[in-house]
Amino acid sequence: NGKMANGGGAYLSTNTTINNCIIKSNKASGNGSAIYATNATIKNCQILGNTYTNSLQYTVRLNNCKMDSCVLKGNRSGYYAAILAENKSKVTNCLFEGNNSYYNYRGSYFNGSEVSNCKFVNTKGSGACVELYGSSLMTNCLFEGNTEVNNSVVYVNGGSRIEDCQIQNNTTSSNLLYLNDGKVNRCLVKENTTSDRIMTMYYASSSISNSLICNNNCTNAYNEPIYNDRGNILNCTFVNNNSKYNKFMNMQNATLKNSILVGNQMNANYSGVFNQSGTNTIRNNMLESTFINGNIDGSMTYAAFTDAENGDYSLSANSYCINAGEDIADSLDLYGNARKQGEAVDMGAIESSHKKAPVLKSNEIVYVKSGSNGDGTSWESAFGDIPQAIFAASADGKKHQIWVATGTYYGDTTLQTVVNLASGISLYGGFEGTETSLAARDTANNPTIIDGKSQRRVITQNYGFADSMAVVVDGFTIQNGYMNNGGGAYLCKNTTLNNCIVKNCRAIESGSAVYANGANVTNSIVCNNGAIDYYTNRNAALYFVGGFIDSCIVKNNSAYNTSAL
Repeated sequence: NGKMANGGGAYLSTNTTINNCIIKSNKASGNGSAIYATNATIKNCQILGNTYTNSLQYTVRLNNCKMDSCVLKGNRSGYYAAILAENKSKVTNCLFEGNNSYYNYRGSYFNGSEVSNCKFVNTKGSGACVELYGSSLMTNCLFEGNTEVNNSVVYVNGGSRIEDCQIQNNTTSSNLLYLNDGKVNRCLVKENTTSDRIMTMYYASSSISNSLICNNNCTNAYNEPIYNDRGNILNCTFVNNNSKYNKFMNMQNATLKNSILVGNQMNANYSGVFNQSGTNTIRNNMLESTFINGNIDGSMTYAAFTDAENGDYSLSANSYCINAGEDIADSLDLYGNARKQGEAVDMGAIESSHKKAPVLKSNEIVYVKSGSNGDGTSWESAFGDIPQAIFAASADGKKHQIWVATGTYYGDTTLQTVVNLASGISLYGGFEGTETSLAARDTANNPTIIDGKSQRRVITQNYGFADSMAVVVDGFTIQNGYMNNGGGAYLCKNTTLNNCIVKNCRAIESGSAVYANGANVTNSIVCNNGAIDYYTNRNAALYFVGGFIDSCIVKNNSAYNTSAL
């Protein structure tokens, strides 16, 4: 209940610290109804329900101060609802909620300061907005659940930048991001609604990179969702954004590289991706408009993302965007993973660990031989591992056979399974590496082993295949698998495991050898497999949910309850 021209609750100067205090219901007619501080430290405080008289500008005013682990909630001022921090101030681990500006100006102002690990949430009106000036830095901050915001959610000005931030589930009548000599890197902007633009950029010094902008809704029928005047967009993904306007991006003397723009819905009179003027650089992107200058047709979105329907916008194993960018990106992608994990950087915000499979030249058969490094078109030019062959064979969506020569295959040991099956791609082992027909192979004398090293599952089928794309896995030894269910293999509809040996596999629960969810196991030997959890009643070596078993030998398997089937 303090009242003063400046610092109604507390007026702090050099070498002062306040800790674990509640500062509430104070007033000021000038600046800092709660706190006015210079060279001070504020920690673990709650700053609640402070207000203004006359034309007060800020609830908290910091000059070269440190504020950590504080809550600013329900405060009201004339202009900046929550805080002005300047001159190398540092604000960390704070919560900003429900603060309001009488003049609908902005919530917080940072000038030449740092703000990190803060949350700006659940605020109605412009109290949610943040403005950065004077080369300020914002990192790891969250803007969420703010409504009826009357200004841009984040202004990035004067050489400032934001990194590793999330802007999600907000509603604004202005921009979500406004860059005026500002930079954005590794940020997620998703599921917001704006009656203006998603982003506006001015000046060549402005940029956004390694960021994902997805599932936002623009209700304005008169502006493009993205306006870029001389700015730079690098390694970003724009996907599933909606707008009533007929273009997605307006570019004026601007740059767009290594980015993905697909699935963005315009109005019924959609007529293209861009409005353009001046000289623009648009190169090495996946777009819905052109192939030129290294750009890829965005109508091939089936090959772009892992699971776009469920919001997974990482690149699929067969994505055309892998290794398709220019080497101009930052060293880290959206999630902090290293860029350039292959021959070149990928397009989009998320770098893929998948290898880019060569274009398949054979119409039917792909060849694999341990130690080889070819393109899979012959035994002499075989792939060196099974997953790479599957990536290549599945690229055209047609049925293929993969012939695998004798040897032991471990795949990428950083993954949870050695081999992921693909629709229509059958695997055959037992070859010496010279045969020209399936009948010529000798599986007994050419053991073809897929080994999980007792750390992961050997073979995984993630979903059932169509009848016309049924798969056979034939002539392999599947060994040393480990997983919760299906230590050796987890198989689904329209897959048959035939003429195989499944041994020395473990599962915590069901199907230490094979978990068959509609799959079939025929002419195979299942031996020496066992359950890890001896207290479950479902830990058989073979666990079937539909499908059938025929002409198999099942022996020496162990379990607490049903050891075999």
